[in-house]
Amino acid sequence: MENLSDDTIGNAIFSRLLFTDLHPEWKKIEIVTSDFHMERTKAIFQWAYSLEKLDESWWSSWARRALPVELSFRQTSSGSLTHSERQQRSEREAQNLASFRTGPAQITDLRGAHEFLFKRHSAYSTAGALIKRPKLTPELEQTY
Repeated sequence: MENLSDDTIGNAIFSRLLFTDLHPEWKKIEIVTSDFHMERTKAIFQWAYSLEKLDESWWSSWARRALPVELSFRQTSSGSLTHSERQQRSEREAQNLASFRTGPAQITDLRGAHEFLFKRHSAYSTAGALIKRPKLTPELEQTY
């Protein structure tokens, strides 16, 4: 279980770097998430695990990317959420997926992903710490 990240992008990149890049013998990864979060999760994990490895001249041979990893996805029910809460979460997921597709999804290698994560991402960069995240409605905030 990867538990260092603050969001799905970090979760996907960190799980790749911490698990499969360091253990090329690990060929299968299962990602478990809620039903309303599944579409964005799939897009982000498929992107993260398809990023080209870093230039081998400075990336040590022990961490070389080996054969592709098989990703499988399992969704859990959001049955504990009210209809309204689920609707709000689904709408937010759709907005975040659109932002991902027009932003980070355009990055094709680990170096670019690293730069995005630690220079521009609001959860991991110094500049991001100064960015005010959009306010959630009180009802939606309670679902996190």
